[in-house]
Amino acid sequence: MSRARLLVFTGLFMGLAAFLLGVGFLFLVNVPVEELLARKGTSQTLINIAMIGIIVLWALSTAWVTHYFFKKVVSREKPPTSFIYLILGILFLMAAVVFYFLLTTGSPVIARLQGTVSEPGERYAFGPYPDNLRLRELKAEGYDGVISLLSPMIPFEKILLEQEMEHGKEVGITIHSLPMLPWVSENQESIQQAMELAESGDKRYYIHCYLGKHRADLIKRVLMGQEPENEEIQECIYKTRLERGKLYFYQDSRIIMGPYPTDEEWFHLIQRGQFQEIVADLDPEIPGDLTWIKREENICKEMGLNYTVMPMRKKGNDYQGLLELASYISSSQHKVYVHGFLITEKNLLLDGFLRGGDLEHMGKPFPERLQGGEVFRVSYNLFLGPQPGAGEKDLLKKAGITHIEALDLNENMPPAVAASYIQALPPTRGVCFFYGFPSPDYCSQLASILGKRYYGFKRDNIPALIGGHKVDIITERLLLGRQPEASELRTLAGLGVRTIVQLEEPDLSSDQDLNLIKQAVEAEGLRFELVYRSEDYINHIAKEVQRDDNPCYVVAAPFIQNAVLIELKSCRI
Repeated sequence: MSRARLLVFTGLFMGLAAFLLGVGFLFLVNVPVEELLARKGTSQTLINIAMIGIIVLWALSTAWVTHYFFKKVVSREKPPTSFIYLILGILFLMAAVVFYFLLTTGSPVIARLQGTVSEPGERYAFGPYPDNLRLRELKAEGYDGVISLLSPMIPFEKILLEQEMEHGKEVGITIHSLPMLPWVSENQESIQQAMELAESGDKRYYIHCYLGKHRADLIKRVLMGQEPENEEIQECIYKTRLERGKLYFYQDSRIIMGPYPTDEEWFHLIQRGQFQEIVADLDPEIPGDLTWIKREENICKEMGLNYTVMPMRKKGNDYQGLLELASYISSSQHKVYVHGFLITEKNLLLDGFLRGGDLEHMGKPFPERLQGGEVFRVSYNLFLGPQPGAGEKDLLKKAGITHIEALDLNENMPPAVAASYIQALPPTRGVCFFYGFPSPDYCSQLASILGKRYYGFKRDNIPALIGGHKVDIITERLLLGRQPEASELRTLAGLGVRTIVQLEEPDLSSDQDLNLIKQAVEAEGLRFELVYRSEDYINHIAKEVQRDDNPCYVVAAPFIQNAVLIELKSCRI
Protein backbone atom coordinates (compact mmCIF):
# COMPACT_ATOMS: atom_id res chain seq x y z
CA MET A 1 0.00 0.00 0.00
CA SER A 2 1.44 3.41 -0.99
CA ARG A 3 2.38 6.02 1.59
CA ALA A 4 -0.01 8.55 0.03
CA ARG A 5 -2.88 6.13 0.43
CA LEU A 6 -1.98 5.53 4.09
CA LEU A 7 -1.97 9.28 4.71
CA VAL A 8 -5.40 9.61 3.06
CA PHE A 9 -6.75 6.89 5.34
CA THR A 10 -5.25 8.65 8.36
CA GLY A 11 -6.75 11.96 7.27
CA LEU A 12 -10.20 10.42 6.80
CA PHE A 13 -9.97 8.78 10.22
CA MET A 14 -8.95 12.06 11.85
CA GLY A 15 -11.79 14.00 10.18
CA LEU A 16 -14.46 11.47 11.13
CA ALA A 17 -13.10 11.08 14.66
CA ALA A 18 -12.91 14.86 15.09
CA PHE A 19 -16.54 15.24 14.02
CA LEU A 20 -17.88 12.48 16.27
CA LEU A 21 -15.78 13.53 19.26
CA GLY A 22 -16.69 17.17 18.64
CA VAL A 23 -20.43 16.43 18.73
CA GLY A 24 -19.93 14.29 21.83
CA PHE A 25 -17.94 17.00 23.63
CA LEU A 26 -20.46 19.68 22.58
CA PHE A 27 -23.56 17.97 23.92
CA LEU A 28 -22.08 15.88 26.73
CA VAL A 29 -19.44 18.25 28.09
CA ASN A 30 -19.60 21.86 26.84
CA VAL A 31 -23.34 22.43 27.18
CA PRO A 32 -23.76 20.78 30.64
CA VAL A 33 -20.62 22.44 32.04
CA GLU A 34 -21.70 25.86 30.74
CA GLU A 35 -25.16 25.47 32.26
CA LEU A 36 -23.67 24.37 35.60
CA LEU A 37 -21.28 27.31 35.75
CA ALA A 38 -24.03 29.75 34.76
CA ARG A 39 -26.30 28.45 37.55
CA LYS A 40 -23.49 29.01 40.06
CA GLY A 41 -23.17 32.65 38.94
CA THR A 42 -19.72 32.23 37.36
CA SER A 43 -18.57 35.24 35.32
CA GLN A 44 -18.84 34.95 31.53
CA THR A 45 -15.07 35.34 31.25
CA LEU A 46 -14.40 32.25 33.36
CA ILE A 47 -17.12 30.34 31.50
CA ASN A 48 -15.42 31.18 28.19
CA ILE A 49 -12.06 30.06 29.58
CA ALA A 50 -13.63 26.76 30.66
CA MET A 51 -15.21 26.27 27.23
CA ILE A 52 -11.93 26.97 25.45
CA GLY A 53 -10.23 24.49 27.79
CA ILE A 54 -12.76 21.81 26.79
CA ILE A 55 -12.19 22.61 23.10
CA VAL A 56 -8.45 22.18 23.62
CA LEU A 57 -9.16 18.84 25.34
CA TRP A 58 -11.26 17.79 22.30
CA ALA A 59 -8.40 18.70 19.94
CA LEU A 60 -5.90 16.76 22.04
CA SER A 61 -8.26 13.77 22.22
CA THR A 62 -8.66 13.78 18.44
CA ALA A 63 -4.90 13.98 17.98
CA TRP A 64 -4.30 11.12 20.46
CA VAL A 65 -6.91 8.81 18.88
CA THR A 66 -5.56 9.52 15.39
CA HIS A 67 -1.99 8.90 16.56
CA TYR A 68 -3.05 5.60 18.16
CA PHE A 69 -4.83 4.52 14.95
CA PHE A 70 -1.81 5.41 12.84
CA LYS A 71 0.70 3.70 15.13
CA LYS A 72 -1.26 0.53 15.84
CA VAL A 73 -2.95 0.02 12.46
CA VAL A 74 -1.73 2.16 9.57
CA SER A 75 2.01 2.11 10.23
CA ARG A 76 2.34 -1.68 10.33
CA GLU A 77 4.65 -3.26 7.84
CA LYS A 78 1.60 -4.82 6.17
CA PRO A 79 -1.40 -2.63 7.07
CA PRO A 80 -4.68 -4.63 7.35
CA THR A 81 -6.57 -2.98 4.50
CA SER A 82 -9.86 -4.74 5.17
CA PHE A 83 -9.73 -3.78 8.85
CA ILE A 84 -8.99 -0.14 7.95
CA TYR A 85 -11.93 -0.07 5.56
CA LEU A 86 -14.13 -1.58 8.27
CA ILE A 87 -13.14 1.05 10.84
CA LEU A 88 -13.60 3.89 8.36
CA GLY A 89 -16.94 2.45 7.27
CA ILE A 90 -18.21 2.21 10.84
CA LEU A 91 -17.05 5.75 11.59
CA PHE A 92 -18.64 7.07 8.38
CA LEU A 93 -21.94 5.37 9.19
CA MET A 94 -21.90 6.77 12.74
CA ALA A 95 -21.08 10.23 11.42
CA ALA A 96 -23.92 10.02 8.89
CA VAL A 97 -26.41 9.04 11.59
CA VAL A 98 -25.23 11.83 13.89
CA PHE A 99 -25.29 14.34 11.03
CA TYR A 100 -28.86 13.30 10.19
CA PHE A 101 -29.98 13.82 13.79
CA LEU A 102 -28.30 17.24 13.86
CA LEU A 103 -30.32 18.24 10.81
CA THR A 104 -33.54 16.87 12.32
CA THR A 105 -34.05 19.77 14.75
CA GLY A 106 -37.59 18.67 15.64
CA SER A 107 -36.51 15.23 16.88
CA PRO A 108 -37.03 14.36 20.58
CA VAL A 109 -33.26 13.91 21.02
CA ILE A 110 -32.42 17.45 19.88
CA ALA A 111 -35.53 18.95 21.52
CA ARG A 112 -34.30 17.77 24.94
CA LEU A 113 -31.04 19.67 24.43
CA GLN A 114 -32.57 22.89 23.13
CA GLY A 115 -33.07 25.96 25.26
CA THR A 116 -36.50 27.45 25.89
CA VAL A 117 -37.91 30.47 24.05
CA SER A 118 -37.67 33.68 26.09
CA GLU A 119 -39.32 37.02 25.37
CA PRO A 120 -37.67 39.54 27.74
CA GLY A 121 -39.03 42.54 25.82
CA GLU A 122 -41.71 43.43 23.32
CA ARG A 123 -39.29 43.62 20.40
CA TYR A 124 -37.27 40.43 20.78
CA ALA A 125 -37.65 36.71 21.34
CA PHE A 126 -34.70 34.34 21.76
CA GLY A 127 -34.68 30.62 21.17
CA PRO A 128 -33.56 27.59 19.12
CA TYR A 129 -33.63 26.99 15.36
CA PRO A 130 -37.10 27.59 13.85
CA ASP A 131 -38.40 25.10 11.29
CA ASN A 132 -40.86 26.01 8.52
CA LEU A 133 -43.89 25.73 10.83
CA ARG A 134 -42.26 27.91 13.47
CA LEU A 135 -41.41 30.56 10.89
CA ARG A 136 -45.08 30.68 9.88
CA GLU A 137 -46.04 31.10 13.53
CA LEU A 138 -43.54 33.95 13.93
CA LYS A 139 -44.97 35.65 10.84
CA ALA A 140 -48.49 35.31 12.24
CA GLU A 141 -47.36 36.67 15.62
CA GLY A 142 -46.21 39.89 13.98
CA TYR A 143 -42.43 39.41 13.87
CA ASP A 144 -40.74 41.46 11.15
CA GLY A 145 -37.66 39.29 10.78
CA VAL A 146 -35.47 36.49 12.09
CA ILE A 147 -31.82 36.96 13.09
CA SER A 148 -29.99 33.69 12.48
CA LEU A 149 -26.66 33.18 14.24
CA LEU A 150 -25.90 29.86 12.49
CA SER A 151 -22.41 29.68 11.01
CA PRO A 152 -21.81 28.33 7.46
CA MET A 153 -18.38 27.20 8.71
CA ILE A 154 -20.16 24.41 10.63
CA PRO A 155 -21.33 21.89 7.98
CA PHE A 156 -24.72 20.95 9.40
CA GLU A 157 -25.47 24.59 10.30
CA LYS A 158 -24.69 25.58 6.70
CA ILE A 159 -27.40 23.21 5.46
CA LEU A 160 -29.87 24.39 8.11
CA LEU A 161 -29.15 28.05 7.25
CA GLU A 162 -29.79 27.42 3.55
CA GLN A 163 -33.08 25.68 4.43
CA GLU A 164 -34.03 28.57 6.70
CA MET A 165 -33.37 31.14 3.95
CA GLU A 166 -35.59 29.17 1.56
CA HIS A 167 -38.35 28.76 4.15
CA GLY A 168 -38.13 32.49 4.93
CA LYS A 169 -38.82 33.32 1.27
CA GLU A 170 -41.78 30.94 1.22
CA VAL A 171 -43.27 32.35 4.42
CA GLY A 172 -42.49 35.98 3.58
CA ILE A 173 -40.34 36.78 6.59
CA THR A 174 -36.84 38.27 6.29
CA ILE A 175 -33.92 36.13 7.51
CA HIS A 176 -30.89 38.16 8.60
CA SER A 177 -27.80 35.92 8.64
CA LEU A 178 -25.29 37.08 11.26
CA PRO A 179 -22.91 34.09 11.59
CA MET A 180 -21.33 33.48 14.98
CA LEU A 181 -18.94 30.78 16.17
CA PRO A 182 -19.39 29.90 19.84
CA TRP A 183 -16.43 30.36 22.23
CA VAL A 184 -13.63 30.36 19.63
CA SER A 185 -14.40 33.64 17.84
CA GLU A 186 -14.86 37.25 18.96
CA ASN A 187 -17.89 37.60 16.62
CA GLN A 188 -17.52 41.40 16.65
CA GLU A 189 -18.92 41.99 13.17
CA SER A 190 -22.08 39.96 13.79
CA ILE A 191 -22.64 41.56 17.18
CA GLN A 192 -22.25 45.04 15.67
CA GLN A 193 -24.70 44.16 12.89
CA ALA A 194 -27.21 42.90 15.47
CA MET A 195 -26.91 46.19 17.36
CA GLU A 196 -27.43 48.15 14.14
CA LEU A 197 -30.57 46.15 13.34
CA ALA A 198 -31.83 46.85 16.86
CA GLU A 199 -31.20 50.57 16.38
CA SER A 200 -33.09 50.66 13.08
CA GLY A 201 -36.51 51.27 14.57
CA ASP A 202 -39.31 49.39 16.33
CA LYS A 203 -39.21 46.12 14.37
CA ARG A 204 -39.66 42.78 16.15
CA TYR A 205 -37.08 40.01 15.75
CA TYR A 206 -36.75 36.34 16.65
CA ILE A 207 -33.06 35.65 17.38
CA HIS A 208 -31.70 32.12 17.40
CA CYS A 209 -28.62 29.93 17.18
CA TYR A 210 -28.79 26.12 16.92
CA LEU A 211 -29.85 25.23 20.47
CA GLY A 212 -30.93 28.73 21.54
CA LYS A 213 -28.31 28.90 24.28
CA HIS A 214 -24.78 30.35 24.20
CA ARG A 215 -24.88 32.56 21.09
CA ALA A 216 -28.51 33.58 21.55
CA ASP A 217 -27.82 34.43 25.22
CA LEU A 218 -24.85 36.58 24.21
CA ILE A 219 -26.94 38.61 21.77
CA LYS A 220 -29.69 38.82 24.39
CA ARG A 221 -27.31 40.53 26.83
CA VAL A 222 -26.22 42.98 24.15
CA LEU A 223 -29.67 43.90 22.85
CA MET A 224 -31.48 43.99 26.17
CA GLY A 225 -28.88 46.50 27.32
CA GLN A 226 -30.46 48.73 24.67
CA GLU A 227 -34.08 48.02 25.58
CA PRO A 228 -36.00 50.87 27.23
CA GLU A 229 -38.19 48.26 28.92
CA ASN A 230 -35.30 47.16 31.16
CA GLU A 231 -36.36 47.71 34.75
CA GLU A 232 -32.81 48.11 36.01
CA ILE A 233 -31.53 51.65 35.39
CA GLN A 234 -28.14 51.50 33.72
CA GLU A 235 -25.69 54.36 33.41
CA CYS A 236 -25.23 55.60 29.85
CA ILE A 237 -22.11 55.93 27.75
CA TYR A 238 -22.88 58.84 25.48
CA LYS A 239 -21.67 59.20 21.94
CA THR A 240 -19.89 62.48 21.32
CA ARG A 241 -21.72 63.64 18.22
CA LEU A 242 -25.07 63.46 16.50
CA GLU A 243 -25.85 63.69 12.81
CA ARG A 244 -26.08 67.50 12.92
CA GLY A 245 -23.13 68.24 15.20
CA LYS A 246 -21.07 67.52 18.33
CA LEU A 247 -22.29 67.00 21.87
CA TYR A 248 -20.93 68.99 24.83
CA PHE A 249 -21.09 67.73 28.42
CA TYR A 250 -21.29 69.59 31.77
CA GLN A 251 -21.82 68.84 35.45
CA ASP A 252 -20.99 65.15 35.04
CA SER A 253 -23.30 64.87 32.00
CA ARG A 254 -26.31 66.31 33.82
CA ILE A 255 -26.36 68.98 31.12
CA ILE A 256 -25.70 68.00 27.52
CA MET A 257 -25.69 70.52 24.69
CA GLY A 258 -25.91 69.62 21.02
CA PRO A 259 -27.90 70.02 17.79
CA TYR A 260 -31.54 69.17 17.04
CA PRO A 261 -31.87 65.35 17.19
CA THR A 262 -33.06 63.25 14.25
CA ASP A 263 -36.00 60.88 14.72
CA GLU A 264 -33.69 57.97 15.57
CA GLU A 265 -31.62 60.11 17.96
CA TRP A 266 -34.75 61.09 19.88
CA PHE A 267 -35.03 57.50 21.04
CA HIS A 268 -31.38 56.60 21.45
CA LEU A 269 -30.19 59.81 23.11
CA ILE A 270 -33.20 61.53 24.60
CA GLN A 271 -35.39 58.66 25.80
CA ARG A 272 -32.64 56.24 26.77
CA GLY A 273 -30.58 59.10 28.21
CA GLN A 274 -33.31 59.68 30.83
CA PHE A 275 -33.55 63.43 30.33
CA GLN A 276 -36.29 65.26 32.21
CA GLU A 277 -36.29 68.47 30.17
CA ILE A 278 -35.52 69.64 26.65
CA VAL A 279 -34.52 73.29 26.30
CA ALA A 280 -34.49 74.73 22.77
CA ASP A 281 -32.92 78.07 21.84
CA LEU A 282 -35.00 78.15 18.64
CA ASP A 283 -36.91 81.34 17.82
CA PRO A 284 -40.71 81.01 17.36
CA GLU A 285 -40.72 84.29 15.41
CA ILE A 286 -38.75 82.58 12.63
CA PRO A 287 -41.14 80.43 10.53
CA GLY A 288 -38.57 77.66 9.96
CA ASP A 289 -37.80 77.46 13.69
CA LEU A 290 -41.49 77.48 14.57
CA THR A 291 -42.04 74.31 12.50
CA TRP A 292 -39.28 72.51 14.41
CA ILE A 293 -40.61 73.83 17.75
CA LYS A 294 -44.14 72.50 17.14
CA ARG A 295 -42.76 69.13 16.04
CA GLU A 296 -40.52 68.90 19.09
CA GLU A 297 -43.32 69.99 21.41
CA ASN A 298 -45.44 67.05 20.26
CA ILE A 299 -42.56 64.59 20.67
CA CYS A 300 -41.86 65.80 24.21
CA LYS A 301 -45.53 65.55 25.09
CA GLU A 302 -45.62 61.93 23.89
CA MET A 303 -42.46 61.13 25.88
CA GLY A 304 -43.61 62.93 29.02
CA LEU A 305 -40.73 65.42 28.92
CA ASN A 306 -40.77 69.06 29.99
CA TYR A 307 -40.20 71.33 27.01
CA THR A 308 -38.92 74.89 27.28
CA VAL A 309 -38.22 77.36 24.47
CA MET A 310 -35.71 80.14 25.31
CA PRO A 311 -34.77 81.92 22.07
CA MET A 312 -31.42 83.68 21.60
CA ARG A 313 -31.50 86.59 19.16
CA LYS A 314 -28.34 88.20 17.87
CA LYS A 315 -28.22 91.98 18.30
CA GLY A 316 -24.95 93.42 17.03
CA ASN A 317 -22.17 91.40 18.66
CA ASP A 318 -24.38 90.12 21.48
CA TYR A 319 -26.99 87.39 21.86
CA GLN A 320 -30.09 88.52 23.74
CA GLY A 321 -31.42 85.74 25.97
CA LEU A 322 -28.09 83.90 26.25
CA LEU A 323 -27.51 84.87 29.88
CA GLU A 324 -31.05 83.88 30.87
CA LEU A 325 -30.70 80.52 29.10
CA ALA A 326 -27.26 79.83 30.62
CA SER A 327 -28.43 80.72 34.12
CA TYR A 328 -31.60 78.63 33.76
CA ILE A 329 -29.93 75.37 32.73
CA SER A 330 -26.91 75.73 35.03
CA SER A 331 -29.12 76.26 38.10
CA SER A 332 -31.64 73.51 37.29
CA GLN A 333 -31.45 70.31 39.32
CA HIS A 334 -32.55 67.71 36.76
CA LYS A 335 -31.12 66.28 33.55
CA VAL A 336 -31.32 68.71 30.62
CA TYR A 337 -30.64 68.51 26.89
CA VAL A 338 -30.19 72.01 25.42
CA HIS A 339 -29.95 72.63 21.70
CA GLY A 340 -30.40 74.87 18.71
CA PHE A 341 -30.67 73.41 15.23
CA LEU A 342 -26.92 73.28 14.53
CA ILE A 343 -23.84 74.11 16.61
CA THR A 344 -23.07 77.81 16.05
CA GLU A 345 -21.25 80.65 17.81
CA LYS A 346 -24.00 81.03 20.41
CA ASN A 347 -23.43 77.40 21.46
CA LEU A 348 -19.70 78.03 21.87
CA LEU A 349 -20.48 81.09 24.00
CA LEU A 350 -22.84 78.97 26.10
CA ASP A 351 -20.07 76.37 26.40
CA GLY A 352 -17.69 79.05 27.67
CA PHE A 353 -20.24 80.26 30.23
CA LEU A 354 -20.90 76.75 31.55
CA ARG A 355 -17.14 76.37 31.96
CA GLY A 356 -16.98 79.53 34.08
CA GLY A 357 -16.79 82.24 31.46
CA ASP A 358 -18.21 85.76 31.50
CA LEU A 359 -20.69 86.45 28.70
CA GLU A 360 -19.84 90.14 28.76
CA HIS A 361 -16.24 89.49 27.73
CA MET A 362 -16.27 86.26 25.72
CA GLY A 363 -16.25 86.04 21.95
CA LYS A 364 -14.18 89.12 21.18
CA PRO A 365 -11.36 89.00 18.61
CA PHE A 366 -8.08 88.06 20.28
CA PRO A 367 -4.44 88.42 19.22
CA GLU A 368 -3.27 85.13 17.75
CA ARG A 369 0.35 86.00 18.56
CA LEU A 370 2.25 88.01 21.15
CA GLN A 371 5.90 88.93 21.04
CA GLY A 372 6.83 85.70 22.79
CA GLY A 373 4.88 83.36 20.52
CA GLU A 374 1.48 81.98 19.58
CA VAL A 375 -1.71 82.37 21.64
CA PHE A 376 -3.96 79.29 21.93
CA ARG A 377 -7.69 79.40 22.62
CA VAL A 378 -8.73 76.22 24.41
CA SER A 379 -12.32 77.42 24.90
CA TYR A 380 -14.10 80.77 24.88
CA ASN A 381 -13.08 81.27 28.52
CA LEU A 382 -9.51 79.87 28.49
CA PHE A 383 -6.39 81.01 26.61
CA LEU A 384 -2.75 79.92 26.88
CA GLY A 385 0.26 81.76 25.57
CA PRO A 386 3.64 83.37 26.26
CA GLN A 387 4.33 85.96 28.93
CA PRO A 388 2.84 89.27 27.76
CA GLY A 389 5.38 91.95 26.88
CA ALA A 390 5.16 95.68 27.39
CA GLY A 391 1.64 96.87 26.54
CA GLU A 392 0.39 93.40 25.66
CA LYS A 393 -1.60 92.97 28.87
CA ASP A 394 -3.76 95.91 27.80
CA LEU A 395 -4.13 94.25 24.40
CA LEU A 396 -5.35 91.07 26.09
CA LYS A 397 -7.80 92.98 28.30
CA LYS A 398 -9.29 94.65 25.22
CA ALA A 399 -9.77 91.12 23.81
CA GLY A 400 -11.95 90.27 26.82
CA ILE A 401 -9.33 88.64 29.08
CA THR A 402 -10.31 89.30 32.70
CA HIS A 403 -7.64 87.23 34.49
CA ILE A 404 -3.97 87.10 33.44
CA GLU A 405 -1.94 84.71 35.57
CA ALA A 406 1.51 83.11 35.50
CA LEU A 407 1.67 79.40 36.30
CA ASP A 408 4.56 78.16 38.41
CA LEU A 409 5.38 74.99 36.46
CA ASN A 410 8.38 72.78 36.91
CA GLU A 411 10.19 72.55 33.56
CA ASN A 412 10.27 68.74 33.92
CA MET A 413 6.51 68.53 34.50
CA PRO A 414 4.81 66.60 31.67
CA PRO A 415 2.20 68.66 29.78
CA ALA A 416 -0.52 66.24 30.93
CA VAL A 417 0.34 67.04 34.57
CA ALA A 418 0.09 70.75 33.80
CA ALA A 419 -3.28 70.15 32.12
CA SER A 420 -4.56 68.41 35.26
CA TYR A 421 -3.20 71.30 37.34
CA ILE A 422 -5.19 73.83 35.30
CA GLN A 423 -8.32 71.66 35.48
CA ALA A 424 -8.01 71.56 39.28
CA LEU A 425 -7.74 75.35 39.72
CA PRO A 426 -10.66 76.96 41.61
CA PRO A 427 -13.34 78.13 39.16
CA THR A 428 -13.14 81.81 38.24
CA ARG A 429 -16.00 83.65 36.58
CA GLY A 430 -14.34 85.36 33.66
CA VAL A 431 -11.93 84.79 30.77
CA CYS A 432 -8.49 83.48 31.80
CA PHE A 433 -5.08 83.78 30.15
CA PHE A 434 -2.29 81.61 31.55
CA TYR A 435 1.42 81.91 30.78
CA GLY A 436 4.71 80.72 32.24
CA PHE A 437 5.34 77.63 30.12
CA PRO A 438 8.85 76.24 29.50
CA SER A 439 8.60 76.63 25.72
CA PRO A 440 6.14 77.48 22.91
CA ASP A 441 5.99 73.79 21.97
CA TYR A 442 5.08 72.89 25.58
CA CYS A 443 2.29 75.48 25.50
CA SER A 444 1.00 74.05 22.22
CA GLN A 445 0.96 70.49 23.60
CA LEU A 446 -0.80 71.63 26.76
CA ALA A 447 -3.49 73.49 24.81
CA SER A 448 -4.01 70.42 22.62
CA ILE A 449 -4.39 68.10 25.64
CA LEU A 450 -6.89 70.40 27.35
CA GLY A 451 -8.90 70.80 24.14
CA LYS A 452 -9.19 67.03 23.71
CA ARG A 453 -10.13 66.54 27.37
CA TYR A 454 -12.87 69.14 26.95
CA TYR A 455 -14.20 68.07 23.57
CA GLY A 456 -13.02 64.52 22.87
CA PHE A 457 -10.28 62.68 20.99
CA LYS A 458 -9.41 63.27 17.37
CA ARG A 459 -9.97 59.87 15.78
CA ASP A 460 -7.15 60.29 13.26
CA ASN A 461 -4.66 60.55 16.15
CA ILE A 462 -5.76 57.44 18.01
CA PRO A 463 -3.05 54.76 17.71
CA ALA A 464 -4.12 51.57 15.97
CA LEU A 465 -2.26 49.42 18.51
CA ILE A 466 -1.51 49.63 22.24
CA GLY A 467 0.41 46.82 23.88
CA GLY A 468 0.71 45.23 20.46
CA HIS A 469 -3.04 44.84 20.06
CA LYS A 470 -5.95 46.73 18.50
CA VAL A 471 -7.45 49.74 20.28
CA ASP A 472 -11.27 49.74 20.25
CA ILE A 473 -12.98 53.13 20.00
CA ILE A 474 -16.18 53.04 22.06
CA THR A 475 -16.72 56.81 21.73
CA GLU A 476 -14.47 59.85 21.31
CA ARG A 477 -14.22 59.93 25.12
CA LEU A 478 -13.67 56.22 25.74
CA LEU A 479 -11.08 53.77 24.40
CA LEU A 480 -10.54 50.08 25.21
CA GLY A 481 -7.32 48.16 24.82
CA ARG A 482 -4.45 46.24 26.37
CA GLN A 483 -1.95 47.26 29.05
CA PRO A 484 0.11 50.24 27.80
CA GLU A 485 3.88 50.49 28.08
CA ALA A 486 5.35 53.66 29.66
CA SER A 487 5.88 55.29 26.25
CA GLU A 488 2.32 54.38 25.26
CA LEU A 489 0.99 56.02 28.43
CA ARG A 490 2.70 59.21 27.22
CA THR A 491 0.99 58.79 23.86
CA LEU A 492 -2.41 58.36 25.53
CA ALA A 493 -1.80 61.42 27.70
CA GLY A 494 -0.98 63.47 24.61
CA LEU A 495 -4.11 62.12 22.94
CA GLY A 496 -6.20 63.68 25.72
CA VAL A 497 -6.80 60.68 27.99
CA ARG A 498 -7.32 61.83 31.56
CA THR A 499 -7.99 58.53 33.36
CA ILE A 500 -6.67 54.99 32.97
CA VAL A 501 -9.37 52.58 34.14
CA GLN A 502 -7.63 49.35 35.15
CA LEU A 503 -10.19 46.57 34.76
CA GLU A 504 -9.34 43.48 36.79
CA GLU A 505 -10.88 40.11 37.50
CA PRO A 506 -11.42 39.91 41.31
CA ASP A 507 -9.60 36.60 41.70
CA LEU A 508 -6.74 37.19 39.25
CA SER A 509 -5.17 40.53 40.24
CA SER A 510 -1.89 41.13 42.09
CA ASP A 511 -1.65 44.09 44.48
CA GLN A 512 2.06 44.46 43.81
CA ASP A 513 1.58 44.59 40.04
CA LEU A 514 -1.29 47.05 40.41
CA ASN A 515 0.82 49.38 42.53
CA LEU A 516 3.55 49.43 39.88
CA ILE A 517 0.98 50.15 37.17
CA LYS A 518 -0.56 52.93 39.28
CA GLN A 519 2.83 54.58 39.79
CA ALA A 520 3.59 54.48 36.05
CA VAL A 521 0.18 55.97 35.21
CA GLU A 522 0.43 58.80 37.74
CA ALA A 523 3.98 59.61 36.65
CA GLU A 524 2.52 60.64 33.28
CA GLY A 525 -0.03 62.95 34.90
CA LEU A 526 -2.98 60.59 34.49
CA ARG A 527 -5.56 59.44 37.01
CA PHE A 528 -5.59 55.74 37.93
CA GLU A 529 -8.93 54.10 38.64
CA LEU A 530 -9.13 50.44 39.61
CA VAL A 531 -12.41 48.71 38.70
CA TYR A 532 -13.08 45.06 39.42
CA ARG A 533 -15.17 43.18 36.88
CA SER A 534 -18.11 42.60 39.17
CA GLU A 535 -21.80 42.69 38.31
CA ASP A 536 -22.03 46.50 38.03
CA TYR A 537 -18.58 47.30 36.61
CA ILE A 538 -20.06 48.86 33.46
CA ASN A 539 -21.81 51.46 35.64
CA HIS A 540 -18.47 52.33 37.25
CA ILE A 541 -16.87 52.87 33.85
CA ALA A 542 -19.86 54.89 32.59
CA LYS A 543 -19.68 57.18 35.63
CA GLU A 544 -15.98 57.77 35.00
CA VAL A 545 -16.67 58.77 31.39
CA GLN A 546 -19.49 61.05 32.56
CA ARG A 547 -17.14 63.01 34.80
CA ASP A 548 -16.36 66.47 33.47
CA ASP A 549 -13.55 66.53 30.91
CA ASN A 550 -12.42 62.99 31.72
CA PRO A 551 -11.72 60.89 28.59
CA CYS A 552 -10.84 57.35 29.65
CA TYR A 553 -8.77 54.43 28.43
CA VAL A 554 -9.99 51.08 29.80
CA VAL A 555 -7.32 48.41 30.22
CA ALA A 556 -8.63 44.89 29.64
CA ALA A 557 -6.78 41.58 29.66
CA PRO A 558 -6.71 39.64 26.35
CA PHE A 559 -9.24 37.02 27.45
CA ILE A 560 -11.90 39.60 28.44
CA GLN A 561 -11.40 42.44 25.94
CA ASN A 562 -14.05 41.25 23.49
CA ALA A 563 -16.64 40.60 26.21
CA VAL A 564 -15.98 44.07 27.67
CA LEU A 565 -16.26 45.63 24.20
CA ILE A 566 -19.68 44.03 23.71
CA GLU A 567 -20.94 45.14 27.12
CA LEU A 568 -19.64 48.72 26.74
CA LYS A 569 -21.23 49.07 23.31
CA SER A 570 -24.51 47.66 24.60
CA CYS A 571 -24.99 50.70 26.89
CA ARG A 572 -23.62 53.27 24.42
CA ILE A 573 -26.26 55.75 23.25
